[in-house]
Amino acid sequence: MSGPLMLVTVAEAQDWLRADTADLDTDLKLAIAGASASIMDYLKREPYPDGEVPENVRLATLLYVGIMIRDPDGVESSQWEHGYIPRPVMNILYPLRDPALE
Repeated sequence: MSGPLMLVTVAEAQDWLRADTADLDTDLKLAIAGASASIMDYLKREPYPDGEVPENVRLATLLYVGIMIRDPDGVESSQWEHGYIPRPVMNILYPLRDPALE
């Protein structure tokens, strides 16, 4: 049995967030799994084969993880349309989404 989909690693998220301790590791794992699932749902596609995640998808994932870690109570989410991923993340991913699958 495999674990949750992770589009980036914990080490990559630590680097992105400039977190130099392991204190956030559990939070990062949860945020990465949640962001990864939300992003793949938004893109309406199956996971990337062999872990070959495009750089813009990796960037969007790191950005979403950063938002989740910075705003764990979801205060910022009132600024987003209900049911959608944050607009900055969506802007990165939009060109990759297949509109025929709406």
